[in-house]
Amino acid sequence: MLDIIRAVGLFAVTNVDDIVLLAVFFARGVPPWKVVLGQYLGFTAILVVAVTAALGATLLPTTVLPWLGLLPLALGVKAAWQAWRGVTTTTRRRPARWAWRR
Repeated sequence: MLDIIRAVGLFAVTNVDDIVLLAVFFARGVPPWKVVLGQYLGFTAILVVAVTAALGATLLPTTVLPWLGLLPLALGVKAAWQAWRGVTTTTRRRPARWAWRR
């Protein structure tokens, strides 16, 4: 029973930022049906990914599982490095000028 209470408490604490974002969207005048639909679709997508990852982790040897925590850390370090260097995913490469000349 204590585990269930902890899980509910952790779920509530980690969703404080979600409540703030929802308040911002409602305050900006976004139609309520879009906010609610987006909330449900986003939560469902996260839940599907989490359940899939948990089921996939059961296929791995138990000695590998603790190392999976390094994956989000590596992704965060990579994103920080790219932000520090000024690299964005939206920058487009222009074709070389010589390719268009004949």
